[in-house]
Amino acid sequence: MCSGRFSSSIRGSAHQVPSRRLPGPIQVIVILIALSFAIPITHARTVTLSTGEWPPYFDSSLDNHGLLAQIISEAYGNVGISVDYRFLPWSRALAMANHGNYDGSAAWSCTPSRSEDFYFSEPILPLYFVFFTRRDSDFQWQEIADLEGLTIGLTQDYAYGDQLTSAVDQGLVSTDMTASDESNFRKLQAGRIDLFPMDPLTGLQMIDQLFSEAEAGQLTYHPRPIRQASYHLIFSRQQDNGGELARQFNQGLADLRSSGRFDEILDNQLGDSQRPYTLAPSLTVEPPRSRCGINNAKTSGFYGNNSR
Repeated sequence: MCSGRFSSSIRGSAHQVPSRRLPGPIQVIVILIALSFAIPITHARTVTLSTGEWPPYFDSSLDNHGLLAQIISEAYGNVGISVDYRFLPWSRALAMANHGNYDGSAAWSCTPSRSEDFYFSEPILPLYFVFFTRRDSDFQWQEIADLEGLTIGLTQDYAYGDQLTSAVDQGLVSTDMTASDESNFRKLQAGRIDLFPMDPLTGLQMIDQLFSEAEAGQLTYHPRPIRQASYHLIFSRQQDNGGELARQFNQGLADLRSSGRFDEILDNQLGDSQRPYTLAPSLTVEPPRSRCGINNAKTSGFYGNNSR
């Protein structure tokens, strides 16, 4: 009712507003396109990454999901992207990322076979494998020949690098393959194998979880690395945005390093005895693998492609 009287009074006024033509469909489209360029629109983005248990780097029981997970999350956060982690067995995590079930996977070393399937981020942290052994063995080694006659426990689907591959190929060592790191540590503690190659930080945490204090004290490791590489994010080449996701992460990681926040995360999460293993190692240089975004790591595969 009110609207009718208001309309009538306008039509009868001497100051009647001139009628205007409504824009047609083409004009509307042009206006919308112009607005899309003129008004910045920020879309919240979440990247979903497959991963596995690898403490202290990845740990589903922690709020930040572990050291590497926090670095990855904060690096992506610098470019406005959040991260959702899906914890799976490692072989499955890699396969599902390759098939496009997830945006990517964290974190892996570069191998020639993986470079065919994945885009690699810049290196995040060094990856070391050292030989764990029994403390009473007084084990020492400087070259491959020093391993002769020993039995080495291996975990299925892991990469152990050129040096150990060479020792196996030459028949210098015997190998005992199992499906889990836990089984290898139990065999080492029981004296059924002589050596077990493993990341030192991860290995020490597993030992603390698996054994009593007295049993854990029977195990140690030799500091000389048997394998050196780097941890990377990987993104399937089957995904149209895989390369862009790697680029965005690299940008965020560079910002994290330059701001000092990267070192702050390491200092907060690692003790003084652990910190040296996060420093860039001096590596034996192989020919650059530019497709991996890495040119300084020995990363050849061993016992399959779905390996760390």
